[in-house]
Amino acid sequence: MHTCGPRSSLIKSFESDPNKVLLIDENKVMTRADVLSEADRLAAALRAYGVGEGDVVALRSSLCPDTVIRMIALDALGAQIMMTEIHSRAADLLSANGIRGVAYILTDESGHLILENGSGGLLGKVTADRAEMCTFDEHDENAPFISVLTAGSTGHRKAVVLSRRAVMAQPADAAVLFDEDGNDIAAAVMPLNHVLGLATVMNALYCGHGLFFPSSVKGSHILECIERYRISLIYAVPTFFLSLLQNGMYKTRDISSLRLGMVAGGPCTEEQMMRIERELGICLVPSYGMSECMGATAMSFSDPIEERACGVGRVSPMAEIRITGEDGGRMPCGAIGEIYMRGGSLMLGYYGDGRATREVIDDDGWLHTGDLGHFDERGILFLDGRKKDIIIRGGENIAGIVIEYALLAVPGVYRACVVGVPDEIYGEVPAAMVVLDAGAALTEEDMYEQLKSRLRKHEIPAFIAIADSLPLTTAGKTDKNAVKEILSCRRA
Repeated sequence: MHTCGPRSSLIKSFESDPNKVLLIDENKVMTRADVLSEADRLAAALRAYGVGEGDVVALRSSLCPDTVIRMIALDALGAQIMMTEIHSRAADLLSANGIRGVAYILTDESGHLILENGSGGLLGKVTADRAEMCTFDEHDENAPFISVLTAGSTGHRKAVVLSRRAVMAQPADAAVLFDEDGNDIAAAVMPLNHVLGLATVMNALYCGHGLFFPSSVKGSHILECIERYRISLIYAVPTFFLSLLQNGMYKTRDISSLRLGMVAGGPCTEEQMMRIERELGICLVPSYGMSECMGATAMSFSDPIEERACGVGRVSPMAEIRITGEDGGRMPCGAIGEIYMRGGSLMLGYYGDGRATREVIDDDGWLHTGDLGHFDERGILFLDGRKKDIIIRGGENIAGIVIEYALLAVPGVYRACVVGVPDEIYGEVPAAMVVLDAGAALTEEDMYEQLKSRLRKHEIPAFIAIADSLPLTTAGKTDKNAVKEILSCRRA
């Protein structure tokens, strides 16, 4: 019997039903017992190389069962896991972001699991073929457990350090709010170094349900997998759910098993929410959070669509949120201010950067998110943009997200991004890049005509660029820095 702390938190239900299916891909099925056995053998092999308590191990976050097994093995050793992207060498990625102090790098190379030192020097090929099982010490639930890199869509990327307690706070709430249990099967469609991808894994481990890894996240393939593997849960950004609607392909598949989608990480209008629910037959639950504080708000699976579609949810049980004015005081219902949050899922800080941590977490433990929002009388949170994204046009403050929502409400607009670009007269003006629905014949003039009734005169973009796609970060979010550069060049 294993007695280590992580066994009781990350995989608390494994030993009660060891033959229940846990990890699935298109080539194999693994039970809880299979996963524990492989994780134990891998942990023993890694410990033989010297990996132990407190060591920071960079782990390439490939979208596959092996990544989850490696996470469990490293957790059992008490190591701090730093999730990195699948297409970059960890050493290069961490160096580019100014991250130092990594002890080991665990990555795939030519079909082998390779362990390197923090500088990228080869230590050896890791073979998890040891028959014996290890015993592990209990680890502090409040100690550093896992780090994810911020998306970097508007600024420099930082490594967010989360404790075991923090990553389990979100699934503890989700299990109740989303009615998740051991009968569900979730599809892992977001990168595992993104908070949505991490939440998908942790919810599966906490709730004990199946977790499916597709070979491709293209909409047509995911629809096929929903039918074949009876997927019931998906956590993703809005554009992913919209991709399932393209060309009406979902009508050719039996997707009746799909019951719930958790949507976060980007704007999703009320019209889009209604459309996704109507066409996919799914209950869509909005959530608000970030790498620094997972799952701060969410709606309940049982809430009516009229409430779920209008904002980003009510405050989750493990979180506190306040809307704060410029003077630091709490704002009343309906008033817009900066969103402060604290609670069980709050990060420990930015890895190796105490100064940056102190800039966003105050002495009372409040995270200053940089997001603007307000509550309505029902306690539902609404987002009103980011402080950094406020466009100042001749002294007038304009929230880019307001223009984005107005554009997304125009029939035929699929995606939209609004940024401020330099202007000789006004200092800066709003500009938009949009992607149209397949087959839509909208022109810039058509969109301007629609925006006249939706926006104030000074909010209407100085120009709108129609593009085939928007530049994205590795987490699937719109890369606003890249959009700003493109539109600024066109403006010039």
